[in-house]
Amino acid sequence: MIDATLLDSMLDVVGPGAAIAHRTGVSDQRIGPRFWFLAPRNVYECSDGWICMSGSADSVAKRILKVVGGDALEHDPRFATNADRIASVDALDALISAWTSMHTWRDAVQILADAGAAAGPVYSAEQLIADEHVIAVAPWPWSITLTATANCCSLRRPRASHAPRVRFATLVSVGVRAPRMC
Repeated sequence: MIDATLLDSMLDVVGPGAAIAHRTGVSDQRIGPRFWFLAPRNVYECSDGWICMSGSADSVAKRILKVVGGDALEHDPRFATNADRIASVDALDALISAWTSMHTWRDAVQILADAGAAAGPVYSAEQLIADEHVIAVAPWPWSITLTATANCCSLRRPRASHAPRVRFATLVSVGVRAPRMC
């Protein structure tokens, strides 16, 4: 059994902003999926959905640039280094967005993967649970019971006997209330 807290994992997922603010007192504020210190890194709209992409290393960023705009873009001095890409991030995102808009999300992810770039789909809940990889590795089975008269959704999944379980989440027209723990 692996014991991990959700807080630890989420702090890691949101990036180094919290650690930087803790050490320096400087907050990067809300920036969406971008990192203020890394480009390209964002979500981009395709013809039928969205993808996320990260060019965290110069070599990966160069691969993305070559896919998006060929040799000319790969060697464009505005995007030569990460610092250059950060200084020109809006232009860079516009170029990538123009490219992704001409592709389906599946094609864009495949083209980028074939080039050795990090990219993946941004899924809806329905797409997530239908993904073949998620089906193969997810902690299924989930058991979901909707009770229309009580506006409740009961969600149960396999768990360790001592782990807390979300038992009921009340669904209301103005939003979702915090779950009650059992």
